[in-house]
Amino acid sequence: MTKEERVAKLVEIEASEPLMNKFIWYKDVNKEFGVHQIPLELLTYNPYNGRIMSMTKSFEKQRGAIDLTDETHRELIEKFLWDSAPDYNQNTLKSLKRYGQNEIGIVTKDGVIIDGNRRAFLLGELNKEDDLNRKFLGIILPDELHQNREEISTLETIYQIGVDDKVDYNPIEKYLKCDELREFYSIEQIASLMSESVPKINTYLTILSLMKEYLNYLGYPEVYTKLYKKEGHFVDLNNYLNSYSKSATKYQLVDWPYSDQDILDLKKIYFDYIRLGLPVSNTRAIGRPNKMNSFFCHNEVWSGFKAKHQETLSSYKELTLDEFKVINKGSDLEKLTIERDDLWGEKVGHKILNNLNYYNRILEDKKNSDSPTELLTRAKGTISLIETKNLNESNKAELSVLISDIKLQLSEIESHILLFLKD
Repeated sequence: MTKEERVAKLVEIEASEPLMNKFIWYKDVNKEFGVHQIPLELLTYNPYNGRIMSMTKSFEKQRGAIDLTDETHRELIEKFLWDSAPDYNQNTLKSLKRYGQNEIGIVTKDGVIIDGNRRAFLLGELNKEDDLNRKFLGIILPDELHQNREEISTLETIYQIGVDDKVDYNPIEKYLKCDELREFYSIEQIASLMSESVPKINTYLTILSLMKEYLNYLGYPEVYTKLYKKEGHFVDLNNYLNSYSKSATKYQLVDWPYSDQDILDLKKIYFDYIRLGLPVSNTRAIGRPNKMNSFFCHNEVWSGFKAKHQETLSSYKELTLDEFKVINKGSDLEKLTIERDDLWGEKVGHKILNNLNYYNRILEDKKNSDSPTELLTRAKGTISLIETKNLNESNKAELSVLISDIKLQLSEIESHILLFLKD
């Protein structure tokens, strides 16, 4: 069906007697519209829907713009809509089947769905099951907005992100929505549209910039699906970087005069642990601005941790995504990035995880530096775990140096104890 045919049928429906009326905020006016039953075949999905924008943009980065006149692309959007919230969709399917459509949707004069992409899709799925020819319950706006990204994005923000419960949105989508709206509006206007404060919108945009930097660092620019379940890491890292950049508190947080390069090193190392897929709580010790619980705040701890981390990364020469693509003869970008990340994890993941755990123990010991009995007891327990069968010619030299260092340290401690007893 052509756009013109769709418009003609929708104009006819809009002119008929409505089932009911509803007031909505449209073009700065609280205006009353009729609610009609609209055949699903007259509707077109909005591919930039706030629920699926990360999937859409990731797809377009790889394969070009989505064309909804192409049936395979329409099916792709339906897959995105389902994958965005499968459990939520299952519940909605049951509700639609039992009670019908309770929430009124909004479409444009040429059939672009402003509010109700998911409901329209699920109604279509039910129709395939039982052939009841369910229709979409919605308001038909007076304007044609097909391919008008600005107005579609604005209206969708007002009627979905600005008012809906945000739990059924992938957290990454709100950052992308802010970025999209920035093309058309001021920060103040975006804050109003999204029912957020101006500082919150600025924070969203800053965090998104950090997310984009992370994707570029990995070699996956604009593949936003790689950010799923990682929002907390970027929120934390953004807070840490802000704390270390504030001149008034800059050197109060740490015991050494770090530089901008040190901040950059912190960011890149944090990116590596985000890539590894660790829970947020497991990575906080790396950089949080807390003298008692942070590697970065202690020069001795940070220097050792960073040196080992960089040594581990340099031991593995990772292929670029393009090189990896050629060798593996793959074309599916999402699959290739997963395989490349998995290989990176196999080569260096366990080593950098061990490094993280080792320096967590160092940090814990540092906090207990005023409890010599506890530290010596722990050291004794650790040494007792060494199995002599693992002592061999290959590690003889390294172990000899370590044993000499330990003896020297113990000798110094013993000297202090003897002096104390003599006094």
